[in-house]
Amino acid sequence: MAVFAYLAEGVVTLLPNGYRRWYAPDEDLYRAAGVCGVLQYALCAGVLLTRFIAFMQSSMAGVGAAAVAHDHREALAGVQYHIGILYSTEFLGSPLTILLAYLMCEGLLRFLAAAVTREVIGTAPFYFVAWVWRWMRVSAFSRSEIRRASPQSLR
Repeated sequence: MAVFAYLAEGVVTLLPNGYRRWYAPDEDLYRAAGVCGVLQYALCAGVLLTRFIAFMQSSMAGVGAAAVAHDHREALAGVQYHIGILYSTEFLGSPLTILLAYLMCEGLLRFLAAAVTREVIGTAPFYFVAWVWRWMRVSAFSRSEIRRASPQSLR
């Protein structure tokens, strides 16, 4: 049972401060936040490394197959060396790679915040969702207030 409670704490630490207050104070969650940050970092780094290896193997295999098909075997070594830099740049510019790199850095920062300052920092995508949710609630409230204060209701 304690393992599930600890996992629940890790998930709760991803939420913004206003949404995790109902669970426990931040002083009790900093260990779970540190572990969650390390897991976020390790998971994103593992996925990023696996994607990079698979991408480079498939890209280089395509270049090698094209060179062999057109009978340019002598230029294959130099071409693969120089085209590897271009493929690495293409991989780094991929939107999923940028997202994974961001989440990896965020996991590292969440771990450091929990380990050094004992502060619990939620993840930024959930802060954005909370901001949109708050904006929708405020706009719905203001629309209902406008309807109540309309000139027709004052008569």
